[in-house]
Amino acid sequence: MKIFLKNNLSLVVIFLLSLIIFITLLTYSFHLSERHQSLTTELKARYETASEKSSITEQLSFVDKDFVFASKELVDLATNEKLLNNLLSSLLNNSENVFSNWKNKSTESVNASLTRKFSRWRRSCSNANIILPESDLPSQGIDSNFLQQENKTASSDFGFSFTSYDGSWPNFSNTEAKLLDIQSEIITQIIDSVCNSADDNHTISIVSLKRESVGKTDDLSIGTDELEADNYNEFLLNKVSGVESFVFEIVLRCQTHSLRKLVNNFRSPFLLRKIEISPFDELTNFDSETFSPQLDPFGSTSTVKQTDKFLPIVSKVDSKVVLVYEYITEINKSALDLYSSNESLNENTKKIFIKWLEDSGNTKIVSDIKNL
Repeated sequence: MKIFLKNNLSLVVIFLLSLIIFITLLTYSFHLSERHQSLTTELKARYETASEKSSITEQLSFVDKDFVFASKELVDLATNEKLLNNLLSSLLNNSENVFSNWKNKSTESVNASLTRKFSRWRRSCSNANIILPESDLPSQGIDSNFLQQENKTASSDFGFSFTSYDGSWPNFSNTEAKLLDIQSEIITQIIDSVCNSADDNHTISIVSLKRESVGKTDDLSIGTDELEADNYNEFLLNKVSGVESFVFEIVLRCQTHSLRKLVNNFRSPFLLRKIEISPFDELTNFDSETFSPQLDPFGSTSTVKQTDKFLPIVSKVDSKVVLVYEYITEINKSALDLYSSNESLNENTKKIFIKWLEDSGNTKIVSDIKNL
């Protein structure tokens, strides 16, 4: 064997090298096989994932169209938002709004101011020949006041919805005193409008003037001057979130000529929310809607002809007029509310929102949004 190996040494070396190469290649082959299997498995997994994503993409093919549609809707929404802001600004009329321009006063100053207003209101009504109701006849109702006001001058004790504070002043909080002062300023505007609507040929009688209570202390004293605004809920703008207002009701006896002038005298922040007009007959003191004259006191209602009923209101006939005015005091609306309800907006969505704010006229709060 030794002689064979010695004589064939080169052959043995070649064999050993071949064996080593074979084993190395065999090992490498096993390794490649495992790698191939691993890559095949991974490729299948990625193919399945890509297929799923492709399927999802196909299912979301409408997104592009939706984005275009949503972009158009966003433009329309920005336009509507700008129009709404302009409308609300017009309704609030900050430049002439008593609430917006109210200057801080002490409760004593409010009391003194109200005392002076009583004299001013009565003097204005007297100068304009406005007939006021007697304050000591509250239980006789509206219609009875109509008759008793005939040929009377302005009453010296009518309270213009502040009857309880003519000569007395409870311990009001600063907030209640502020709201009372604002209401009194609004009443001044109402009285001025009524006075400007009367003339020598068209007199006006104020039957009643009511307002809302402004707080607990006012609740205890306001009495019959209080207006139950709940009766007019369906007409009021303050039922919209963020809108605050005062509601006033004034009942008049006047002719349509004066009524037209009166209604035209008011502008925002006054909003006419309701108007009721009913003819009034001075001889019977009944409304034509509820009264049917009966010639024979012993006869039946069937004997009354339809033509016996009163005709609709005409310019020379006094009418009972109920006017309900809403005075807008505050509008608390901000596009920031939209952001506060969507605080999870990402940066891209935030940019879209900021652009919408700029397009909708809310540029004042853009910086606030950027800082959030």
